[in-house]
Order: sequence, then C-alpha cells, then structure tokens
Amino acid sequence: MNIYLAFGLLSVCSAGAVLFLKLARMYGLHDHPSGRSSHWKPTVTGLGLIVALAFITYLFWHPYVLPEYFVAGFFIITAVSFLDDIFFLKHSFRLVVQIITMGMLMSQMPFSSLGAEVIPIYLASFIFGIGVLNAYNFMDGVNGMLTLHALLVFSGLYYLNEELVF
Repeated sequence: MNIYLAFGLLSVCSAGAVLFLKLARMYGLHDHPSGRSSHWKPTVTGLGLIVALAFITYLFWHPYVLPEYFVAGFFIITAVSFLDDIFFLKHSFRLVVQIITMGMLMSQMPFSSLGAEVIPIYLASFIFGIGVLNAYNFMDGVNGMLTLHALLVFSGLYYLNEELVF
C-alpha cells in the first residue's frame, strides 16, 4: 500500500468520524441499551459509514481495480447495515441481502474451471462470507472491538500479500 494512500485514508476517515459524531449527536442517532447490550449509556450508532468512506477514498486512488459486482455488493450491504443501525430491520431481510451480496461476490471469483470441483469452494466461501458479515455485525455492537479486529485482520492480510512469496 502506498504511503500517500494510507495517510489519505487515515485523514479522510478521521475527519469523517469527527464530523459524523457531531451530526449523529445533533440528530439523535443513539443506540439505547437493552438487556443484551454491552453498554450502559446511550451510544452513537451508525459509524460504520466511515468504512464506506474509506472504501470510496480507496476507489478514488484505484478506480478500476475491483470488480463491479463487488463494489455494488459492498455499497448495498453498507446501506442495509446503516439502515439497521437507525431502524429495526428484520433479521430475515438482512440475511436475504447478505445472501444476495455474497452471491454477487461469488459470481466474480476467478476460477479457471466452472465444473463440479469448484462447488465445495464456492459453498465454503459463501458460508464463511456470511459468517464474517454477521461476526462484524455482532462486534459492531461491542463498541471498539470492530476497529481493533479490522486493523488486525487487514494488517495480517497486508503482510501475507506483501511479504510471502508463493
């Protein structure tokens, strides 16, 4: 990753987070604790939009790198997740959207063969992808854990991508 891109992402996301927190407090975007919550006071919700802001910033530097369906699926799932933060959405609706977006991603997996031998890979990737989406959704409710987890995962992926030679 280029240092300018990294600094740009950090700057845009930091400024976006500060602005979003001010707007969220002004418009009352708070999650009020329930019996299952990990917080005791009302907490600002919807900050996951900063992930979309980082993605848009990345696309500004690399506009033609990612497949169209991946980008579209990302924005669909981001929009549904944000709406779920603001309003209550049925779990079945969210699951259907997750299945559709994961199908969009699976349709662009780069396999040279489309025979029966790749069906287990598609199936495992599909189940794993929906599991990861739901794990992030769960951790988003445990404030702060999502950011730390994402930093660890992306740091590990960066290391694998840059340092390991196959």
